[in-house]
Amino acid sequence: RVVVGDIDTPPAETFSKAKALLDNANDNSTATSSPTTSISKAIALLRELQLTISKNGIFSKNESLEDVATNSLELLGMEFQLGRAFLMLPTINSNNGPPAAAAD
Repeated sequence: RVVVGDIDTPPAETFSKAKALLDNANDNSTATSSPTTSISKAIALLRELQLTISKNGIFSKNESLEDVATNSLELLGMEFQLGRAFLMLPTINSNNGPPAAAAD
């Protein structure tokens, strides 16, 4: 189970919630809050999930794909979704100006 604040949820439910937050961040027409807020919430959930998976040993290094429980298969995408979330964050140009044109 994943504990975020005072809320205790199953890992699959936490993963689904984080994935939905990321999907909603891409769709500005249905987002109820700013995309950055949704992405930050998803990152927090995925990091907690990552910690829970590690602590509980849900995946063993010596297991093959056939050894993973069917209800845990979706969780294998957690690292991908976490990377996706970080890539969705806005970038800040440290020069405070437009990017320089490439030299020919």
